Amino acid sequence: MAQGRLVAAILLGLAAAALVLASALSFIWNTGRTASGVADLGGLSAHPGRAMDTATLTFRHSRGELDGIAMAPLRDALAMAPLEEEPFVYAAAGLANAGRVVDAHRLLRIAEERNPRSREARALLLQHAVANADARDAVAQIEVLHRLEPELRPALSEALIYLASVPTTQRAALAAINEARHKRDVLQGLARWGASPSMLLSAIEELGEFDLGPDRRGYVRSLVNPLLAAEDWRGARRVWSVFYPGAFDGDMPLVDPAFTGEYGPPFGWATQDGRDGWARTGDKGLRGRYSVLEQAELARQLVLAEPGRYRILVQSVDPGSGLWIEMACGSSPAFAQQQLGEEIQTVEFTVGSDCPALNVTIAARPTGSQSTQDFRITGIQMERIVP
Repeated sequence: MAQGRLVAAILLGLAAAALVLASALSFIWNTGRTASGVADLGGLSAHPGRAMDTATLTFRHSRGELDGIAMAPLRDALAMAPLEEEPFVYAAAGLANAGRVVDAHRLLRIAEERNPRSREARALLLQHAVANADARDAVAQIEVLHRLEPELRPALSEALIYLASVPTTQRAALAAINEARHKRDVLQGLARWGASPSMLLSAIEELGEFDLGPDRRGYVRSLVNPLLAAEDWRGARRVWSVFYPGAFDGDMPLVDPAFTGEYGPPFGWATQDGRDGWARTGDKGLRGRYSVLEQAELARQLVLAEPGRYRILVQSVDPGSGLWIEMACGSSPAFAQQQLGEEIQTVEFTVGSDCPALNVTIAARPTGSQSTQDFRITGIQMERIVP
């Protein structure tokens, strides 16, 4: 834990470096362990490990300052234990404070080679990388520190997102990220920070292929939702389409007319599973069950249709008397609807210029005839009516 606090203190230096790069990173220092916690065990105090531990604790307690560190015992410790990295870390910090940045960086690389798990060496290398706009090395250090310092992962993830958002470091940072979880976090963070569709698409291209995680659809939805909230409907569809190529191969604006479930929401079918009804997509179409006593949304798709006159045709199997298709602009009430029956049902409607996003919904309405009703919809078509 104390090592993590030291790294957090060193990461505080990123704030000053980030100002040069047109933004700021800030990390909280919270020291709980002090150098006085090391007991003096007589002759053992001369052991090289004792000298290095004392220096390390002093360094952490002073939040990265070198004034309280006795360098002579460290030099003696290095002579007795020449493979240790601590003397090089503190010598490098001293050189950096004196403005000898190149020499400091050389010593930090030696420390890194001697102990790849040295939090102090990697944190100082990260500080150096950010100060010099070396995005590749900054990403490399962050990815290692992410594994070494679990308590700092949120701050380190934010640092990665920052590097990926600044024009001067963006491409190099994105290209340098190796681990799929960091690629997911960065892309999700950019979306959360309000990145434009063009910026997200550029980041996706730079990151290359990567595992979207166990909840692939939920992950894609997390990238699209901020754009939907900003009512950037077409930008959201552009980003969504990258993960679902082939969704719009034809002229029909509605996706997945056979309800296969191949495409995730919101531009594919979103199905519901609730007390008043449920629906599932699959190779037999959309099937489910609804209560005839309550109103329920069963499936919905967001459709971007050009202004004009349209026709929707729906083929159902034993839908009962409570199954309907509804069309609405955004969150407004439905402006067109049609009850579904055994035969193909048709509904015609007009999409106005003030309706950039159309919700097509399969819904259940109460009938009171019996408690529940099973249903299946085998297909749906949406076509433009040409005058």
